[in-house]
Amino acid sequence: MLLILISAFFLMYSDDSNATSPKRCSSQFFGHVEAIHASPKLFVFISLSMPEASLKELGRQAQKHKAVLVMRGLYQDSFVKTAQRLKELGMTVDIHPDLFEQHQVTVVPTFIQIQDGKPIHRLSGNVTLAFCAEKFEEVP
Repeated sequence: MLLILISAFFLMYSDDSNATSPKRCSSQFFGHVEAIHASPKLFVFISLSMPEASLKELGRQAQKHKAVLVMRGLYQDSFVKTAQRLKELGMTVDIHPDLFEQHQVTVVPTFIQIQDGKPIHRLSGNVTLAFCAEKFEEVP
């Protein structure tokens, strides 16, 4: 339920003038939810407390590698501040505390590849997504 509210909030505050139309919100949101559960999927667990340069680079790499950036919660406990900060960084993220808990993520960034709903690869540390993908390919 929290994910639904957050997704709807971010859609309402996007710069796209058509973003708040019901048709646009519906297609963006439901496509987004399906993407979370698609397999295989690479999740990158982050925090806005990470250095700005690292966040921006991970944002660029996530788009290139079709990875999903995931945060545990809101920046400074505020929807508005979170939306503003993500806009400044040019990033799209999922706020999903349950994924952090489910995968026992305590360090960021952490990269987890999921297939058929189960983690198959995991790596933590300040590395690039290309490095991460290479390491994941090395391990069967």
